[in-house]
Amino acid sequence: MFKILQDKPATDLRTRQVGLALNYYPSFDADNLVTFKTKDVKTKPDAVSLPEQAFDAKGDIKPEFYEVTTIVAYPEGHSVWSKIELPEGAADWKVADLKAWLSDEHKLSLTAWNLPCGEVTDSDGEKRAVSARVYPAPVAVDLRKLPSLELSKPQAMMALQKQRVGGLMMKYLSEWSRYKQLGSLPDNIPEPERSTAEMTLREILEVKGKMQLGHKRRVILDGLSCSVTRASPSAMDTDEPTEEEFDVEKLAPVLLKL
Repeated sequence: MFKILQDKPATDLRTRQVGLALNYYPSFDADNLVTFKTKDVKTKPDAVSLPEQAFDAKGDIKPEFYEVTTIVAYPEGHSVWSKIELPEGAADWKVADLKAWLSDEHKLSLTAWNLPCGEVTDSDGEKRAVSARVYPAPVAVDLRKLPSLELSKPQAMMALQKQRVGGLMMKYLSEWSRYKQLGSLPDNIPEPERSTAEMTLREILEVKGKMQLGHKRRVILDGLSCSVTRASPSAMDTDEPTEEEFDVEKLAPVLLKL
């Protein structure tokens, strides 16, 4: 305890187990806290695709021709205990509010959110995790806009154009073709599924994530994908500063207070 209060490194927090009955006195060293930092990983390229000037006098590939992959961590140096905490009241935010907050407060761009929602069993008996797409918000097909199944495919396309389905033409046409093969539409056509863009974060967790929040006070927003703008690895070789968008591969968990 005194060593912890003195902020000693983990290597100094050695403990002893004294077993007098067995004359056994082992020592245990604590591991240092694992942290995640941004790093550039260099990979040796395929020599066949390289020009002659890529090789030195010994025939080895020059370092400047190695492929560089940047593994981005955010926040820089965070650990498994770190959290990005959303402010109070964020449970009532929409996804657009979350996206804006990540951009304003952390300079992060929300690129996708695929929320884990359980698992399914494949035909071979293997269990597989599944997720629900939250962002970009999927657009549900309104079955009430599907034309008559008695029409031909070109006629159905013309009818859908009159319904002004726009860029969703192929999606509507695919649904129309599916029901045409089935022979009929559902007896009671349901309302279109509510868009995740209209839901609050709490509703998304309950409806899409199938979570029983109950008396929970905190929950992690799993499945978030973000990107960040930073200097390109090749910027070192040029006078002009260049920036590039990188996917954040090591993102600290985003904590929502309910």
